[in-house]
Amino acid sequence: SFVCQTCDANLYRNSLDPHNYCIPESMFLPKTGKNDPGQLMMPCSTGCNACLQNYQVCTACDYLAASPNDYWLDGTVCVQGSAITGSKGKNTQTGSLTNCQTANCSDCKSDYRVCLACDAATDWWLNGSVCVNTSGIPAGYGKIGTTGRLALCPVGCIDCRSDSAQCTTGDTSRDYWMHNS
Repeated sequence: SFVCQTCDANLYRNSLDPHNYCIPESMFLPKTGKNDPGQLMMPCSTGCNACLQNYQVCTACDYLAASPNDYWLDGTVCVQGSAITGSKGKNTQTGSLTNCQTANCSDCKSDYRVCLACDAATDWWLNGSVCVNTSGIPAGYGKIGTTGRLALCPVGCIDCRSDSAQCTTGDTSRDYWMHNS
């Protein structure tokens, strides 16, 4: 059976199967791109919707698919929504991953504009929608372990900065006193 091995300039083989033929890029199937060295039309990577100029370089991902099959463009590769790591989050306007909008944020995976946790490893903690370091933790709040988030101190406590479950100063103005055992 006949298998086309090469094509004229600016034409690409539609497959490596018997009875393949040469086509211009205007006839490429959706979600396929050029393999120039092989003069071959190739499928884009998983989750990629557009890679026409180079099948290994994605320019648009399938971010509208229902989770967990949503893919987001990070440079030239598609990242599955459930596999987003680091301080990047989904940008639904562009279909790409964007650095978290909040400085020192470590978790904005669902939306780059909404910080869910700060970088506790470098002493940043989420206070509302901003990250603050230990000296910026407001009275009445304390760290929740190593989560990068803050919680209210126990009732009657005005200082639990180091650990939201460990009161270090009672609110004596409201008649809450520390009990040393």
